[in-house]
Amino acid sequence: MVLQTPEIVRLVLLGGSQRTLPTADFLAQSPQVLSTGFRLEVTFRMDYQHQVIITDHVPEQLTAALHEALRAEGYEPHLVHLSVEFAEAGASSLDLNVLADFSGDAAPRYHILRRAIQRICVDACNAHAWVIPLTQLTLHMATAENHAPRQLPENVFHERHRLDNPPEALEQNATS
Repeated sequence: MVLQTPEIVRLVLLGGSQRTLPTADFLAQSPQVLSTGFRLEVTFRMDYQHQVIITDHVPEQLTAALHEALRAEGYEPHLVHLSVEFAEAGASSLDLNVLADFSGDAAPRYHILRRAIQRICVDACNAHAWVIPLTQLTLHMATAENHAPRQLPENVFHERHRLDNPPEALEQNATS
């Protein structure tokens, strides 16, 4: 932010471009202050074939891989806390949450760190031959007998739907 008045807020975006917003619009976006520290929560999905190891072995290995890679890339001094936890058994995958807390010094790298965590998780999957699932859709095909038109008994239809009862006859019956 390079300028703030009661009427406008002027921001310098990454890359150097500037954006001016009415102050009310800026505040309506609920801006997050990253310079005091921040948490990245990244969901990473794995295939159901890893069900036996997803709650203990995989989180341990991913945590170690993340620590090592973040250290190698120079982010270790900014890493405050890191954990990998099993989150849920989803419809097509077993989901893990990566929780990474960083000091405010890493704020300019916020988006880069989010992508780095995903990349490191993929690299760990490749190193351990763990499968990343594709979204799956299951279709149930109806049999021919389920598509045949059903014949309903005569008494199922209300009398106004019968062909031998024109609307005029129904009106006459209703008035008499």
